Amino acid sequence: MEYTINDGVTQSLLCSFIHCRQMCQNILDGWEFESPKRALQFGKLVHGLLENHYTQEEVDGEAYFRDWQKKCIADGDDVQAVEKDIAIAKALVDNYVPYWQKQDSKRTWIELEGVFDVPWNGFRLRGRTDGIYRTGTGGIWLFETKTASQIQDEQMEQRLSFDFQNLFYLTAKAQELGCRIRGVMYNVIRKPLLRQKKQESDADYWQRCADDVASRPDHYYHRFEVVYTKAKQEWFQGELLAKLNDFKTWLQGGAPTYRNQNACVGRWACNYLKMCAEGTDGYSKSKELFGELKD
Repeated sequence: MEYTINDGVTQSLLCSFIHCRQMCQNILDGWEFESPKRALQFGKLVHGLLENHYTQEEVDGEAYFRDWQKKCIADGDDVQAVEKDIAIAKALVDNYVPYWQKQDSKRTWIELEGVFDVPWNGFRLRGRTDGIYRTGTGGIWLFETKTASQIQDEQMEQRLSFDFQNLFYLTAKAQELGCRIRGVMYNVIRKPLLRQKKQESDADYWQRCADDVASRPDHYYHRFEVVYTKAKQEWFQGELLAKLNDFKTWLQGGAPTYRNQNACVGRWACNYLKMCAEGTDGYSKSKELFGELKD
């Protein structure tokens, strides 16, 4: 099925258009790289564990990890890499829970892993948020969790002050809930960077990582409370509307598609770098565009 603007716009799709129009076109054409990206898979695993924790759902841990491993391998992932992800994710979440327990006990969760699909200024905004909560005196907040190998606090605070994803989600959820959302609790979990020694077994390495997390929780867990004023949200919404209109004009053939060579390699290489350089070998067509919004 050919995509139209009526199918809706997610923040990731709009970001791809802003980043590189050729990248966006590849996504709309359904192209995806067959091998999963490690960081993305690890992040999904941590999100799943946290969702179980915050919903207080009793889960058979061994069965949960077994099903996760089975799914990842079926998707073409490496067995050893998946086993490492499971060991590290478990260590991080097991220590995360007691570390934030006192603070989290003061939150009243409105929703977790909520999918939204709302009309806004003639456009359909779609996405999934990690959580929405209410505090006793602080109003309604968005809760977003990210896994990262490195955290630079000063740069993080500056970037978050006008972060596109956060403000996109705030705009959509405010429309859906009928009230202004005060800000975002940006919850960052650092992934261990310890190197495995030459003669060290996988089990010993994973245990050493777990011990390091337990001994230095303040190194691995960071939260940034970001207040978005009414004026800042209105400023963002003006920019968002302009970007959505640019995207619509391009989609309808009113603007050209071209590569942004400056977007090919940054902190990570673009998923479509090989496609632009060599062709479609190693890529396949996905069945649906917004698969991340499915349960």
